[in-house]
Formats: sequence, structure tokens, C-alpha cells
Amino acid sequence: VRHAPSGADVAVDVRPRPPRPPRPPTVDVFHSCSAPDLVELLCLVTTFSPPPVSVDWLRDGSKMAAGHAHTEPAAPDVVSGTFRTVSRLNVSVEEWRDEVFSCRATHGATGAEVEATVGRCAGSTSASISIFTIPPSPSDLYITQTPKIRCLVTNLPSNDGLSVTWSRDGADFGKLAQPLPLQLSQNFNGTLTAVSELPVSVGDWESGAAFVCRVGHAELPA
Repeated sequence: VRHAPSGADVAVDVRPRPPRPPRPPTVDVFHSCSAPDLVELLCLVTTFSPPPVSVDWLRDGSKMAAGHAHTEPAAPDVVSGTFRTVSRLNVSVEEWRDEVFSCRATHGATGAEVEATVGRCAGSTSASISIFTIPPSPSDLYITQTPKIRCLVTNLPSNDGLSVTWSRDGADFGKLAQPLPLQLSQNFNGTLTAVSELPVSVGDWESGAAFVCRVGHAELPA
């Protein structure tokens, strides 16, 4: 590099940033039991790097043929520097009652193969909207130390009046902690799925504080 006023040449050693070490995925599977004839299964694959990751659905331990599920392209998580993807599968109530469904993520960079099996419905419910809270993954807590709590809302008929708020030990966060922008995606059956992510500190999570996700919608009771 030449410094114009003095005419001096300065040697600068520019080295590329070392690549991040590969990280295996974390797999969580959720289901909605409210539809009269269909059960929606959702496989959330997070904290992997680099992409890609292969996602397969299994029925009674056997891999299902391609085309049954819809898997989104891997998207970056700007907070943790890793990637995430979501795969959705709709099955009939009869299939759900008689068979066991699992989601398997295969990560080529690490050679990891992570599988999760979805649990059975605990009984029928009259509500059409289902809400799940997902705790931070161990890798987010202890490796990157950027934990996030996720609130997953499925079977939304629309986003009319949709709101997601968080509280800690019964008190609103206010400006102390802000959730990331709400993510909305459309399902095959025309419903919507919403995901709200709340970054928290490792200390807050390990303190045993109670974090609550509250969802408001035009079709939910006030």
C-alpha cells in the first residue's frame, strides 16, 4: 500500500478469516392434531453449518418417497452464524394412528445423522391453532452462547390480528429484550405457520426464569 503524502510503501499482510468449523444440525419435530382429517408434521432443523443438509421423512423406520414433503431451502441465522430449514409433511389421521413418523437430517460436512420421532396426539382439541415453545439448543447455549427461545404457531387460517409477545417471570420485557422479526410461511393446506424467536442470555436461561409466549389472533379467545 502506498501512502500518497509521504510516498512510503507499507506492506500489509491480509489473510482470509479462517472458516468456521462445521456444526451438526439439531432436529425437533412437532405436530398439529386439530384438523379433522389431516395431521401436519413439522421438522425444524437448526444450528448447522455449512449447508446443505438433507432432510428425509421416515414411516415406521422406512424412508418415504420424495414428493410427500416440502422442505425449504437452508436460510442463514444472522445471530448465531449457522443455518436452518423447515420440512413439512401432511398425513391422514388413519396413517397417524397406525404408523410412526420420524424426521432425519443428514449433514455432509460433519457426517452427522440426527433423527427425531414425533409423539402421538394427546387427544382431540377444539382449537384450530396450535402453539409450541421450543427451548434453546445445547449448541446455542454452550458453544455459540447465543440462545434463542422459539414460539411456533401452526394452523393459522390468516394473520388477521396476529401478535406474539414474550414475558419473563410474568413481566413484559419492554425494551430490555426484543424478539426477532416474526417469520410467516404458508402451508400446503392454505394455513400459515408463524415463528417468533426471542434472544436471551445464558444467565437468564440457566437462572430458571419462566419465559412465556403469548399469541393473539382474531380466532383465539381474548
